[in-house]
Amino acid sequence: MPMSKKMVKNGVAEEVTPNNINELDAALKSIEESGNMDLQCIRELIEMEKRKRILLQHPYEPKYNEKKDRWLTRFNVDGKIVQKSKKTLKELEDLIVRFYTGEEEPEDKTYTFSKGHDKWMEMQKEYGKSNNSIRRYETDWFRFFDGTPFARADLSSITSKDIELFMINNIKKFNLKRRGADGLYSYISGVFYNAVIDKVIPPQDNPCQFVDKKKFVKFYNTDEKTIEERTLSQEELTILINKINSDILRKRDYIYPYGIQFALLTGMRCGEIAGLRWKYVLNDHIIVCESEKYDVVNKTYEQSKTKTGKTRTIPITEEINTFLNKMRDLQREYGQEGDFVFSFDGQKLRCKNLTAYMNHKCEQIKFDSHKSIHAIRRTFNSYLRFDGVSATEAGSLIGNTPRVNDLHYTYDIQNFDKKKFYMESAEKKMVKSSLA
Repeated sequence: MPMSKKMVKNGVAEEVTPNNINELDAALKSIEESGNMDLQCIRELIEMEKRKRILLQHPYEPKYNEKKDRWLTRFNVDGKIVQKSKKTLKELEDLIVRFYTGEEEPEDKTYTFSKGHDKWMEMQKEYGKSNNSIRRYETDWFRFFDGTPFARADLSSITSKDIELFMINNIKKFNLKRRGADGLYSYISGVFYNAVIDKVIPPQDNPCQFVDKKKFVKFYNTDEKTIEERTLSQEELTILINKINSDILRKRDYIYPYGIQFALLTGMRCGEIAGLRWKYVLNDHIIVCESEKYDVVNKTYEQSKTKTGKTRTIPITEEINTFLNKMRDLQREYGQEGDFVFSFDGQKLRCKNLTAYMNHKCEQIKFDSHKSIHAIRRTFNSYLRFDGVSATEAGSLIGNTPRVNDLHYTYDIQNFDKKKFYMESAEKKMVKSSLA
């Protein structure tokens, strides 16, 4: 179906077709038949006039985007407004003329980083990456790469120095922490790795193997949240527990307060709580092997493996057993004895909504800083560690590696009075030792 192309004439949108544009071609043919010898000059003049007419009547004025260093305009394609861009105004005007005359755009055989990215994205989809991961890659593309000289560069001409400069500029521009910068670099290295696999460049010409990532370190955003911001104090825990208990007293079949209670008892992730089935609740332990995830593209929920893809077990304590029995009683009372632990009265707990509920409670309580379910996990883990549990053992309970447990989940959350007691005890031993 031909594209609808409209230009504006005397303030009225006018359909532009090859017929009315090519009226000048008819005049050219007449001149050729007359035997005029200076036909080449006349042809060039007529082509210039055709081009001028099209550009003058194109309804969307080309504009320069300084941030992207590109010329942009819009087109009406079958009633849909589409934006296109080119590096120079001349290239953009050529595109406008081709659009209205129906000419094919010359094929650009340059294998740019942008083309390499498209191929890499195809590979991610073929490998079964989730919709959420694909959406995150697309967001990162528009955030870091779209419209940049790096994206338009011939992939085979990009050097390790180009990559280092691109990384440093983006680390500074977006104030990236190490984790964000690592994600950006893995994106770039993935595109080049795929280019090697597709034999666009030979392995020895992959510039990523020569990138010195240590150059990025001094530009990282090293600001860290305080312990108070990343965990909950005893006072905050008490306030939170009282708040969710009051919600339950007001409405016993409200599912979300129970999800927070279970997070406080187990340190489980939000998706693991929402995805917990009764068949994985055994006599003395819980098997954590599934997690509920929200597909941002299809806007649907699905059951999948845990974040790490590993199964772990959580012992059922007396407190957890009491809680689970309460959940069974509620399901019987409301006639909702189904597969999931957190489901009754026609309502299933959803991880996305549980997060929203936690956020809302923190806003109502007016904590000094935002507290998430992840903050509950960090607090739970920190109490385990200060009771003498090793990083390996604590990690096996809440579902992370010993290294991650040490770096991101263990905090000094002992209260001031305890610290003072320990200090006094140490001082007495030191003084006694020095007098001996």
